Amino acid sequence: MVTLHDGSQVPEPALAVTMVALNSVLTEGLRAANDLLKKCKDPEFQITDDSSKKTLKKYQLIEEDGGVHDTVSKIVVNAARGNGVFLHFLNPVKKA
Repeated sequence: MVTLHDGSQVPEPALAVTMVALNSVLTEGLRAANDLLKKCKDPEFQITDDSSKKTLKKYQLIEEDGGVHDTVSKIVVNAARGNGVFLHFLNPVKKA
């Protein structure tokens, strides 16, 4: 397990896979990345853009029902910096 900036813990393999997926999403479409961040911050947020949904499902960042797994959500929120066109993802692991 690794500890994130907010003190939550996630499995190291899940962190590695999710970070690769997040960076891939950024290259495919900034809107999808921003929609994912909004969904992780507010589970009631509905991703309405079909292209975003398709991209996020492709990288298994959202589930078929549009929900986000708790582990993915923790990683996204801790890794996200900026928003809109300035959104990027950095290492979310808390330094010892």
